[in-house]
Amino acid sequence: MTLRPRTLRAGAIVIAGLFIAGACAVASADPARAGADPDRRFRLREIRVHGLPELSASERRALTGLDEGARYTGDQLLAVRDTITARLARLAAFPLARLDTVAVDTLAGGRTVNISARIVPGPRPIVASLEITGPGAQHAGELSDAIETSPGDPFRVNVWRADLERVVDWLRARGYPFARASSERIEPRFAGDTVLVELALAVQPGARVHIERVEFAGLTHTRPRTAERTARIRAGVFNPKEIARARRRLLRSEWCRTVAPGEIFRDREGRYGVLFTVEEQRTNSVTGAVGYDPVELGLAGTFDATLANLFGGGRSFDLHWRRDGDRARRFSLAYREPFLFGAPLDARIHLDQEVRDSLYVAVEFGAGLAFRAADDWLLTATIRRRSIEADSLAADTTDFTLIGLGARVEYDSRDRATNPRAGALVRIGSERLFVSGTETVIEPGGSASARELPDLYRHTFAAETAVPLRGDWVGYGALHGVELRADDDRLPPVAEWVQLGGIESVRGFAERSLLAPRAGWGTIELRRLLGPLSRAYALADVAALDTGGSARWEWAYGAGVQVDTGVGLFNVAVAVPGGEGLSAAVMHAQAIARF
Repeated sequence: MTLRPRTLRAGAIVIAGLFIAGACAVASADPARAGADPDRRFRLREIRVHGLPELSASERRALTGLDEGARYTGDQLLAVRDTITARLARLAAFPLARLDTVAVDTLAGGRTVNISARIVPGPRPIVASLEITGPGAQHAGELSDAIETSPGDPFRVNVWRADLERVVDWLRARGYPFARASSERIEPRFAGDTVLVELALAVQPGARVHIERVEFAGLTHTRPRTAERTARIRAGVFNPKEIARARRRLLRSEWCRTVAPGEIFRDREGRYGVLFTVEEQRTNSVTGAVGYDPVELGLAGTFDATLANLFGGGRSFDLHWRRDGDRARRFSLAYREPFLFGAPLDARIHLDQEVRDSLYVAVEFGAGLAFRAADDWLLTATIRRRSIEADSLAADTTDFTLIGLGARVEYDSRDRATNPRAGALVRIGSERLFVSGTETVIEPGGSASARELPDLYRHTFAAETAVPLRGDWVGYGALHGVELRADDDRLPPVAEWVQLGGIESVRGFAERSLLAPRAGWGTIELRRLLGPLSRAYALADVAALDTGGSARWEWAYGAGVQVDTGVGLFNVAVAVPGGEGLSAAVMHAQAIARF
């Protein structure tokens, strides 16, 4: 094929036009020229930093202020030079580093860029000597073990600052609350490519303090003696951990809304003491819970009244009433006397009556002693007497009486009992039940005989934990187990079986509608904290019930919300039993009013 000159000229013009158009397109995608189009954005593929040891993604982000994979305007990308220059001083290991070059490279397609920065690290400072001066020099040998900065190591500003805090913490832990530490001298000497740094640390321990008094400001209802017993600070050398634990004890009593950190003071007689400034809150409460099951029970509910911190002495009185539809009712009273004989020993007595139509009527009374062996540990011993009278229509229930002797160990590290953000609660208990009574046995020939009921053993386990996730999100989990067994292979009496279902155990089922002598149940919640006492949450509950050799599983899922109304709490949860549709959803509502 032969091309004419006119055809060649036309082709050249077309090719040149395409080349110019492509160049214009690349130029328009160049971040340096994108300022005319402020809405044009580029995806940052990679950030490379040369001249420094390998930096992590978070360190690169801290240095540049940019995230790999994110999109930025041209102006934001070109501002990276100023950002790096301003943030180089934050590299504590390279205080003399400086920016050499930075480039923003456009990749093929013109919508993706890489950033390359070259850093000149400069001379690296090395600790030449470290001296401890001032009155605290007498502790130099021990303080050296608490200081991470040492001669021969690179000098890092952030580590040095932390060393000052570690020195103060070391002295405070040994009874010096007024300790101070400061940099007396940071003197550099240049030696070729290295900067030798001579350090001097001035330490002022201050007075060693013995705590002899505990005072409270802001108490309006609680007696100072009761608050002092709750704080449990003993006279002796100042201990910041003990004071922090005392503050937490006051908060966990739930008598105080806020407790300020303890302050050290000195009275006119020269004695040192600790002052806690508190803000008390309402401690009495009335709780109402309503459940509705459209299939079986209809309306069910509970009513609880708690008079806590009676007369400012820490005493409490509890009243409980419950109705599980038309077939079950319960009523109980309990009283707690704290600090028995002035010791961290609580005494408790209770009276309980339960009626389950067509089954039995149970009456119980008992007492217990709880001893706080340590800050987070509680040891409890209980004794109770329970009498069960069978209903005239009951086919598998008989009259009997039992005496129960039990013990329980409890560990509680939660930051608060209601709506915890962090911490765990673990309870392990065991009880021996001495049973007095007989049951009727039908022999193979049809004759009836009486047989003694066996003694029983009850073992319980409960654990719950709250784990902070991110921001206001908290993961919550709980696991419970109860085993009730007899001396022989017989099933324990139904009146002693564990009762599950409802807002306090397995949601999605009617209140206490699940019965078994052995059961395990748990819950997982994803919580969004809306306030100190408020939250919204998604839930999943599961239970395993063993009624004699065969286990069945029940589970439910749903959501709920708890709101602090200012005068109390309102909690509502809706859960759907596993395998059922939304029409079988069970709603539980609970209201707690405080006064």
